[in-house]
Amino acid sequence: MPDFMRRQPDVSMETIEKYLHNLYVVQPDFLYSVSRDFIENCRTPMLVLPDDVPGHPLQTSIDVASLAPNAEITVYPWKEPEELRQRTIDRVRCFLKAHFPMRAAAQ
Repeated sequence: MPDFMRRQPDVSMETIEKYLHNLYVVQPDFLYSVSRDFIENCRTPMLVLPDDVPGHPLQTSIDVASLAPNAEITVYPWKEPEELRQRTIDRVRCFLKAHFPMRAAAQ
């Protein structure tokens, strides 16, 4: 937080506190930015790399991967051991290559 405040002195502590309240108290059931209904209707391919920390609970990752029609999910935990981490990195590369926008490739 102190780094953010140094870089963004125009953002008040009141604004930061309101944001954190909305993020962790008002909508603790699911995602901050979108509803379950949005995820269910989202056709965009997504790769979910689950974690299990207060800001990114494992169940939320599982819910996103289950609800989104074009979602894939990696193993959990994927960060360790190194073999799983490397396999996940390879999977991310394959996912990005498979879903690279054609228009972007032509530029």
